[in-house]
Amino acid sequence: MKNWQRELKTFIRRFYGVQISIGLMWFLLWTVGLYIGTSMAGLVFEENPKAKTVVFFSSLILWLALAYRYWLPGLLVLLGLRKGITEVEAARLVVRWIPSLEDRLVNALELSARAEESGLWKAAADQRDRELSGLDLKQASSWKELRSFWLVPMVALLLPMSLVVSGQWGKIQKGSESIWAYSENMADSRNWRFYWVEEVPVRVRFGESIGLKFGSQWEELIQEVE
Repeated sequence: MKNWQRELKTFIRRFYGVQISIGLMWFLLWTVGLYIGTSMAGLVFEENPKAKTVVFFSSLILWLALAYRYWLPGLLVLLGLRKGITEVEAARLVVRWIPSLEDRLVNALELSARAEESGLWKAAADQRDRELSGLDLKQASSWKELRSFWLVPMVALLLPMSLVVSGQWGKIQKGSESIWAYSENMADSRNWRFYWVEEVPVRVRFGESIGLKFGSQWEELIQEVE
């Protein structure tokens, strides 16, 4: 493998490493916001098991969607489980950081692909290889993009810290336990109400009055029998 081809493959891995890092920072921020929002919903629906169950599954689905949106695809590419950008697309990205390359890297890929067709193509490919022999793509680093995202993890940490300082973190924990203690929520949802009605025949003599009032009501929690 030629030097510039190795450099290009290294750039692709580095590119996805940065994308995952940026995605994880945004994922952290959204996760903190989701946790706080879910906890507040737990306080609002504390006495409503069905609503808590809906919030539980909605939060879980949204959390998985955020993971797929921000960092999971990049990880799958690095693990070889998903197709990423092509070398041609990567060569065009490199120009963003090294404008002096222009289209030479893309041209080198095209010539390399046709080098076996004829001696003329091979000579042109060899010439382009010599021009790019000392290519160093370390300057084409998208790590610099991380600098503009440093506030994201700071905000993610400041949100819970502000709640701790203001003394509201206890409420957040209570709401969180109300939602995420799912086994308890399911037990609550199996609360059945039973009403007992019984007819009692009563005989009275004509002209006499009588007042009767009967009633019985109880609640029973059905426990699962293992």
